[in-house]
Amino acid sequence: MKLTIILSVLVSLWTLNPSYAKPMLSPTDTDAAGANFIVVAVYLGHAPVSKGDQSDNQNLYFAGVDAQYKVESVLKKSNDPIVSKLSLNRTIRVNYAFHDGSACLAPPDFKLDLSKTQSASGKATVGSRAYLPEVNSRWILFLNPTGSFNQFSTYRGDYGRWPVTAENMKKVQSLLQSSSKRKAAK
Repeated sequence: MKLTIILSVLVSLWTLNPSYAKPMLSPTDTDAAGANFIVVAVYLGHAPVSKGDQSDNQNLYFAGVDAQYKVESVLKKSNDPIVSKLSLNRTIRVNYAFHDGSACLAPPDFKLDLSKTQSASGKATVGSRAYLPEVNSRWILFLNPTGSFNQFSTYRGDYGRWPVTAENMKKVQSLLQSSSKRKAAK
């Protein structure tokens, strides 16, 4: 009896350990195209990040920072009541995450570096360093509402933020066309 209780406790503790959690599957372009709201937007900046938040790198990796973007063009809009009220030139708040949801744990040496801006590749992280984009840089955002007006999260964190390039714009248009064809076929 005592052995059964001890084993039960050990098994339950083992299953609570986050390092044993299973990661999500990698994000896909097709799933990104399923976002409620896809826009081209200009990065305006972010809410101040306190020294305390900067030092809590594990939490910051998953929580992200509150960024502001100005909507330049709408590529896709759903019938969601929150999304349907959005318009061009509107400033929106977006949770700027540094991950794509696949990781169970933040890299142990992750650090937000506010002294530099994001790499030209569009990646929010380069090695263990994370960067925010240049102010006035243009981004394709795959957005879903968070439940409060004017607040959004990107599809799978940093995967839902693509730099505006001719290649990425062509890719998004192709994804949206494929998505509408699949819906029409159903």
